[in-house]
Amino acid sequence: TRHGTAAAAIVAQTAPDAGLRLASFDTQSGFRRAVTWLLGTEVDVIVAPVSFYGTAGDGESTVARLGEWARSQGVVFVAPTGNLARGHWRGTGNDIDGDRLQFGDSTRNYLAGRGSRARIWLSWDRPGVNYTAELYRDTGAEPALVARSQPYLGDDLPNARIAAQLEGGTYFLTVRSPDGPTNATLRLSSPTHRLQRTTAERSLTAPATGRGVVGVGAYEVDDERVAPFSSRGPTADGRLGVDLVAPARHAVAGDDEPLVGSSAAAPYAGGVAALVLDS
Repeated sequence: TRHGTAAAAIVAQTAPDAGLRLASFDTQSGFRRAVTWLLGTEVDVIVAPVSFYGTAGDGESTVARLGEWARSQGVVFVAPTGNLARGHWRGTGNDIDGDRLQFGDSTRNYLAGRGSRARIWLSWDRPGVNYTAELYRDTGAEPALVARSQPYLGDDLPNARIAAQLEGGTYFLTVRSPDGPTNATLRLSSPTHRLQRTTAERSLTAPATGRGVVGVGAYEVDDERVAPFSSRGPTADGRLGVDLVAPARHAVAGDDEPLVGSSAAAPYAGGVAALVLDS
């Protein structure tokens, strides 16, 4: 993919003499096989420029523990913290109005952004209770239901996701709680759109949430600040989560568009780690 190729190019541009071993995957089981294979080749640094959504953020997900395992083998494991600071909400299952969660003083959380393809993840930390995210188009009268979240079966975590095509107009999310008030902590996140009601804190994505993983945030060099979209810590279990920040925009040879985000910052940091180990 363009994303993976660009990330590999950034490592190569940063550490030109480093030997690269590349692995591609599109599932969590594929990620596990990729990490296992890389460790078998005795690499010094693993750069995983990916974000797995719908995890609890406490380092206990399978993909986060893979990073922890690699680090225990003496390998520097580098991962992006994610780009969810403006597309993440975190709250409690006790704050409901009827059967819907409250986002402050409203049961609606509006989307912002022009992307025509929306991806939304809902996760919670209590197995045995159920939540459903619903995406509506605000028509000015009776809102039109566009999509309802479906359980994600790619892992063993309580989560669900929406993938929907948007056709213009104004959209908002609601979250239904059929089990009534619970003590669950919920996370609603979108890697494609900003949310009206946001919680930047604890918006980290796996595998950066793993213990011992080097979590890299995005830094805007020209503005001399952390990028507004860069996910913030701490982890759900109170660890720092963001270990360092690195330049978030990198030109890639042969590509008209730069790679931007924490997924660009992470391979740059990984290249620097390779230079340090070689010094």
